[in-house]
Formats: sequence, C-alpha cells, structure tokens
Amino acid sequence: EPITGSENVPHEVVKRIPFNIVSQATHPFLRTLDDTKRIALATDGLGQSVMLKGYQAEGHDAAHPDYAGHYNHRAGGKEDLDILVTEGQKWNATFGVHVNATESYSEAHAFSEDLLRDPIEPGWGWMNQSYMIDGPKDLGSAEVLRRFQELRDEAPENLSFLYMDVYYPNGWEGQRLSQELEQQGWTVSTEWADKMPRSSTWSHWATDENYGGSTNKGLNSQVIRFIDNARKDVWNPDPLLSNANVQEFEGWTGHQDANAFFETVWARNVPTKFLQRSQIISWTTPGDDGPGRIRFADGTEVTSDVESVSGTEIPTDRTITSDGATVYEGGKYLLPWDEEHEKLYHWNPDGGSSTWTLTDSWAGHGSLTMYRLTDSGRTDEVTVTAEDGQVTLETEAGSAYVLYPRDHVPEQADPQWGFGTPVADPGFFSGTLDAWRVKGEVSVETDEFRNRQALFGSGSASIEQALRDPARPIRHLPAGTWSAWAWIEIDPASTREVTVSATGHGVEPAAYQAAAGRGVATTITASTVLNATASDTKHGRFFQRVRVTFTSTGSPVTLAIAAGEGEVQVRVDDVRVVPFVAPEDPEPTDATVLFEDFENVDVGYWPFVTGADNIGGDARTQLAERHEPYSQAGWYGLDEDSEVVEGGKLTD
Repeated sequence: EPITGSENVPHEVVKRIPFNIVSQATHPFLRTLDDTKRIALATDGLGQSVMLKGYQAEGHDAAHPDYAGHYNHRAGGKEDLDILVTEGQKWNATFGVHVNATESYSEAHAFSEDLLRDPIEPGWGWMNQSYMIDGPKDLGSAEVLRRFQELRDEAPENLSFLYMDVYYPNGWEGQRLSQELEQQGWTVSTEWADKMPRSSTWSHWATDENYGGSTNKGLNSQVIRFIDNARKDVWNPDPLLSNANVQEFEGWTGHQDANAFFETVWARNVPTKFLQRSQIISWTTPGDDGPGRIRFADGTEVTSDVESVSGTEIPTDRTITSDGATVYEGGKYLLPWDEEHEKLYHWNPDGGSSTWTLTDSWAGHGSLTMYRLTDSGRTDEVTVTAEDGQVTLETEAGSAYVLYPRDHVPEQADPQWGFGTPVADPGFFSGTLDAWRVKGEVSVETDEFRNRQALFGSGSASIEQALRDPARPIRHLPAGTWSAWAWIEIDPASTREVTVSATGHGVEPAAYQAAAGRGVATTITASTVLNATASDTKHGRFFQRVRVTFTSTGSPVTLAIAAGEGEVQVRVDDVRVVPFVAPEDPEPTDATVLFEDFENVDVGYWPFVTGADNIGGDARTQLAERHEPYSQAGWYGLDEDSEVVEGGKLTD
C-alpha cells in the first residue's frame, strides 16, 4: 500500500524542530535558513526534515486551526517562510508544519461556536485557552480539508509534510482524514505512533526520548517493522536496527546544545538510516543458535548478541556488513553513501587510528580525499592511500569525516549567510568577521553549545556594516521605518558602555528613539537581567535585546555595535533588522521616553521580558488578537472546576 512521502524516509537523517512560541520569534524563518545551511555544511549535505513549530500567528499553540492565511509575522511572515522553504531545498532540506485539528483558539479566523463540540469542552490552556473541535463534523463537512487545501495552495511545494499534534481518534475518522490529506499531496506525521497508522511516516514520541511518556513511545511490533522499516520512523529502539531520534537545539523543550544534536546525528541516526535504505528480507533474534541477524535485499547484514536496548542507549554492540566489507563495528563506521555524489562517512567517537576494508564498490579507488566536517564545511584535507583494499584513518574524537574519490570532490556551495535579510552574516555563522568592518579587538568565538558569536575584548572596539535591500543585496536598505537590534551580553558582574546605532543621510528617530549625530543610538552599560525565555538559544544567560528604531530615505544606512573603553568582555549575536510600525502616542509629552500600545510589537511584548521565576519552562504570556465575541470577557470560559460555562471568560 503506497504511503505518501515514505520514499524519503531513508534520506531524512536530520530531524529538527525550530521553535517559536509566545510572540517571541526566537527562531525567525531566515535564522532557520542559516541553521539549515550550517547543518548542511557540517554534515556534507545529509537530508534534513524540518518541522516548523510555531509558523502561525503568535507561534506554537496559537490560532489553530488557521492552517493558511495567518502566518507568524514576527518570525518573518509568509514572505520569509517561502524564502526558507524554497532556498532550504537547495540544501537538501524538506519542511513541514505543526498543525492541530483537535483544538481551536479564539484568535483563529476559523474559530466559531459552529466549529466546536456541543456542549463546549476545554482543551489545552497553557497560554490562551483552547476549545475542542467537533472532529467528525469538521471532517464530514469537509471544512478541515478545505483549510488544509488552502495551505497546500499557498505554500511552496517543498513545504511537504504535516505534523498532526494531539490527534486522538482511532479507526475510520483518523484513517479517512489522513487518506484525504495524502490525496492533497501531504506527507503525514503524528504525535503518537499508533495514530493514523496507515499514513504516518514519523511519530514525535517515538523519536524524542526527552519528550512524552516513557510507556508511550514507538511501535513494538516486529512484524510491522519487518514490513515498514524503510518507510517509517515510528519505532521503539532495537539492538539491531536502533531507531532515529530528534535531539533538538533550536528551542524546543528548552534545548540549545548543538553538540548533543550533532552527536545524535552521527552516532545514532546515520547508521539507522543506512539500514533503512533497503527492505528487510529475514530477521532472527539472538538465542542458542547464534546472534540476532537481519538481512536486507541489497545484501547488507547486521548482527548482535544483545537482546534489548533502552531508549537512551545507542546500540553499538553490533556489526554491519555491506558489499563485501564490515562498515560498522563497536560504534565506529565507514559507511558508503551514494546520493547526489558518491562518498563515505566516517565516525569514530573516541578518535585515533582505525583500519577499514573498502567495500567491493570502493575497492578500485587507490587514493581518497578525507575532510573533517565543521560548521563551516569541509576542512583539514588529507590524502588517504588504499593498500590491498584497506585504508587507515587518523581522526579526532567527536568529529565526523567525509571521504571522496580523489578526483571527484564536489565544490562546496556558498551559504550567503543572512540571505533575504538586510544584514550579511547576522549570526556570525561564517566564523569570521569578513562581512563586517572591524575596529579594535573583536573576534568570533564558539560557545559551549557550539554557537558562534562575536566577542569584544579590551579597549574601544566596534563592528559595522551597510544595511542592504533584502530582495536586491547590491542596493541600499529601502526607504521605510525599521527596527534594528542585536543581542548583547556584558559580563553581569561588571559594567561597560555598549552602543547600537544606525546612521546615514536621512536617518531619523521613530517611536521615542534617541537621536545621536547623523542617526539614532541606544546605549547600555550593564545586562543583569537573566534571559528566561526557554525557546531562546540564549536562555539561562544575560543577553538582552538592544534596539534602535528609525526611518530612512533609501540613502545608505550603517548599523554599528560599539563597545567603549574597558576590560569587561562583551558578546554580541543575532543581529536583525525588520520593518517597523511605530505606535502612535495620542498624548505625547516632552517627558515621555516610551509609548507602546502592543498593536505592532516587533518581537515579544517589548519592553517587557519573561521573568526569571519562569526560567524552568516555556513562557505563559503572549499577545492575543481580538476576535469578538470569542476573545472577549463574557464569552464561554472556565469556572473554578475547569468546566466551560457561558459568560465564564474573564480574559483570553
């Protein structure tokens, strides 16, 4: 039975969940594009499947079930979403979105009493309160299909899969909905492995050991996995086959460590995907007659004496042979990988020297070129000579390597960091300051989470660049009103003057912004507020957003970040410039320093931030759109017993 998108499963080695929630837009779409390129460079183009959680409205769990026409404008809106999906395809990434056909929120354009169950029932309510959708009616009337078709019609083709959050029904309802979605062209994935089982190619709880209940993970049927191992990622761990995992670093569940992310890719996912490239033809479990053994249609074979593994354990006590050679043993491997280009991936977690017999297909190569893989791509080129069909590889612990035939190394693509934005290399992903004009002691460092950022040393120093037209980078920033900022951390135990400025002919302040010289500037001397936004890659540290707001005429505008004299270290990251709608103060005075009506905030609920008391979890505060009468006090809401009662709503 065909399953839409199942042919891509063996190639989707890297699973990601960039996370936007509570109006914060901590992972705007074009930052996610830079992360996509960074991962492509660091893995030499392994396939990525990117689930955008929070692509709509204020982010995650907002405005469901508006699948189309209600995009997260703080993250860049439909325009930047399209750029991400279209450009990301060039880097071997496919994209999908987190959707909900179970619950609805009052700010949704589709929200109405006719959509809901009767009597009205509450759903999830960690920010705005949700209400349960009448699923059979929504499906029977085809309204849910109409809404999904609107997204299919609006989105680029490479936005190809849906993640069905909290979908509960079994049997006909789920099967019919998933079949209809497949007919629209969608690949379907689900939160739980037993939902939409004939269509779903990926389950969140099955592949995320840090998330969900420990007793409700993947499918445990050996028969089903025998049939569908190559077509799905919905499995419990297995000592022979393992299972693919998602280990996030882009804000989901507060995770920010890219070291753990890449280790999961290399240690767990690459071998798992290698064993999904061919159908299983025989499977025996370990016993008195010998080890467990699985044979595949392409001749690959995996053996192990281990009977079971836990979800957090990577099964390294196994041997994989393919095409006449051992390609995996004891957690180390030299795996042939043939997609767009023929190559070998090597991983040795302990580093050092290892000797490998080349497969029959590779035995004719007398000389190979090996590279260490980094976030900038291939580095440390080494020529490896094959002797009697074997190669000896010397490697660093914790680094992955790729090997090519000596004369068949493809050119590495230019990532064009900051593509589609007014700023070149806004997150210092290049590892250099080549896109910036530098004065004084400034460098790029890699922090403990493998994130690159600018570091200002002692003495006065600055970085600056001319802002550009996002659509035509050779031109200047277009005329308009703009908000520009950088995330800045001054050692919280000390002080030092740091200024963000935008200058140029015709640059004027907007929204009570302080003027300075030929433009605008904002200066701070300390950053003592803890970043408590769990979805932010800077959470747990003392980075704060320092912004300037201004109007420009289309003449050149220079954005600068400058540190004054001092020895205290200053760190800078995630520079961003976006169009800005300045709030109109109805009663301005000479004493006013700030006015905000929260109708067009650039991100978050500026000037307020998540309080440190909430450091342990996701924020609970977000902006809410008015959708009368449903969003207003006096509509249905929860009483003291958490029952929905008419007139019970006090606030949304």
